[in-house]
Amino acid sequence: VVEPAADALQVDALVLAEPLDQPELGDAHSALGLFYYFCLQDFERALVELEEARKRSPNDGNVIFYTGLVKRRQGKLKEAIELQKRATVFDPRNPEIWVNLARSYRGQRDFQRAREMFDRALAVAPDEIQFIAEKAETYRADGDLDAAENLLRGKDPATNPVLLGETITCLVSRRRFGAAVETLSKAMDQNTENSTRLRVANDKSWLGSLKILAGQQSEGRALLEEARRELRAMREEGETSRFLSEALIWTGAALGDREIVDRELSASLARAERDLWRAPGVKEIAGAAYSILGDADRAIPFLREALAASYHRSITPAMVRLDPIWDPIRNDPRFQKLIAEKPKP
Repeated sequence: VVEPAADALQVDALVLAEPLDQPELGDAHSALGLFYYFCLQDFERALVELEEARKRSPNDGNVIFYTGLVKRRQGKLKEAIELQKRATVFDPRNPEIWVNLARSYRGQRDFQRAREMFDRALAVAPDEIQFIAEKAETYRADGDLDAAENLLRGKDPATNPVLLGETITCLVSRRRFGAAVETLSKAMDQNTENSTRLRVANDKSWLGSLKILAGQQSEGRALLEEARRELRAMREEGETSRFLSEALIWTGAALGDREIVDRELSASLARAERDLWRAPGVKEIAGAAYSILGDADRAIPFLREALAASYHRSITPAMVRLDPIWDPIRNDPRFQKLIAEKPKP
């Protein structure tokens, strides 16, 4: 489920005006619940409206499904899974329900069940390349790069951003930095016309970081500095999305710009505080950013919190062991102890 951009708020409010003229209809309450969920992220009010919709349409799979998504944002993952499972009974041909159930199990680090649910989604939508990429990610998260790469083999990474990200992450996990640079460069060339300004700047930052890993220091740093200028310009022009903030964090960390990292992480942590499906991911980013900066004292507490939480694509010890982002603090005894421990289920 893709969350609408901030500029969708006014449009959604206008769309909702007509059904609310008939407030006894379940669809009116469902629409208002989705407005509170997606646009305002007011999860309590969203649940009130979705519950009213469920009273009027108890067998509406979508209402049950979205109720589960809201519960997931509140950190009630077990309850969310039960609701998502119930939704599949009423709407078994809806791949979005199956794939979100897979994501919920993935958040719990229950990889076997997650793959089973991805397979159910693919049975309905066999050509959905993103589902395949997400299933591959579960193998990498479990430390099985061979299985992940087998799923990705033969697919053009440029056709889907999740597929591209997973392909490159597998290459980086293999320490095949040159191949990662080549893959991203090719994808950027193919997607020039369809990329947003933020995507272009973020890809430049990503490519710069990969070039540094590949030993191309001057080229990599030049790309990172160019990306930082463009990201700062977008911020000055009023862009406030979490995607911009995360791009600034990664770019700042790669350039050793502690000021940007501290500032953007503080804002990101505050912004994500209510969203317990996303908030631990910001802590993971924080840990990684401080690791890149070589600050084990700041990185390790954030990593510890992330490893103990269930969230969207929750980090695992296997992922940390494979990812060179953590190399600057890898020899710290506290770090070694942490990644040897089994994460909280």
